[in-house]
Amino acid sequence: MSCVCRNTDRIAYLVEDAHPASEFPADVVLANCSGMGADRVPPSVAIGLCTAYRPNMLKACLEAIAAQQAPADLTIHVVVADNEPERSNEALVREFGLRSGLPVHYIHEPRRGIPQARNAVLAKCRSLGVDWIAFTDDDCRVDRDWVGNLLQAATRHGADVIYGRRELVVSDPPPLWSSGSATGGEHSEGDTLRYAATHNVLLRASLVRGGSAEGLQFDERLAHGEDTDFFHRAADRGARIVYSRDPVVFETVCPERTTLAYQIRRAYHYAASRSYFHRRYKGWARATKKLVARWVFQVPLAVVRLLVAPTAWLFSKPTYRTLVLKGMAGLAGALGASAGLFGRDGNPYRTIDGY
Repeated sequence: MSCVCRNTDRIAYLVEDAHPASEFPADVVLANCSGMGADRVPPSVAIGLCTAYRPNMLKACLEAIAAQQAPADLTIHVVVADNEPERSNEALVREFGLRSGLPVHYIHEPRRGIPQARNAVLAKCRSLGVDWIAFTDDDCRVDRDWVGNLLQAATRHGADVIYGRRELVVSDPPPLWSSGSATGGEHSEGDTLRYAATHNVLLRASLVRGGSAEGLQFDERLAHGEDTDFFHRAADRGARIVYSRDPVVFETVCPERTTLAYQIRRAYHYAASRSYFHRRYKGWARATKKLVARWVFQVPLAVVRLLVAPTAWLFSKPTYRTLVLKGMAGLAGALGASAGLFGRDGNPYRTIDGY
């Protein structure tokens, strides 16, 4: 192992090359020197996020994390997995670590893929020995009470996993084809779930380092939908997943995601992922039954909506928009579900939106 420790006032960052890149991701640790050598005071949480080709969004995300109003006795680590071929975001993360006063850990995971990057985060969290692991995305800004609200919800509901609320931030006025301003409305406080997503989630670290879910990690064979798969397997192993509205993140919707073409692609890939998921966990028969129902009921309804939409334009733009979006989503969803049933769920992240 080779390492270099540099000090600036009370802040240090340690650059380590412990293993070949093909074996383990390289890790850069940025730590607050005032805490070095001291006993760790529980509880502790590591905030993990993965990034690629969105440096400005990453910077905004990190700044929001630094502004957390967390409980005084809480130890917070920040773990950033850079999923670009080169260490493009290392300088940005280093500069943030030197300013924030938080222990910040930079990991370079050159193998392209969201599950690969998230597994690199999990590996680092295991080595840190934290009690909890929180995930958000690099295009999200967390609320100032985010971490505290996640932990409070976990205690209040006796949960192993807390899935929080996401609000979409779009330009004003919103573009015609934007998908709305909030998500999570289908759940109520305290609902028990079979899944969660990594844009706003907290999980017990014990789920990934031992116990009944020993070895649990993201499935690197999946190009998308890996978080749904991960938490479904966690639930199967006894983890209690609960929804809470209090922890909130704000996701920036970039212009590329406010087009009709994007909404069609999104509906296709989501349906493909769900169909493949049902085939893997529910069996061919149940997955095929769902697919047939799509073609028999949803496709004709989608066609009717699209036929009615031009008339609706004369009276109400919002109604026209809803009819077109639902109609195109119905058709794209049927095609995507058909492809997903046979394992061809595609990769919506070949091109990364954002800045």
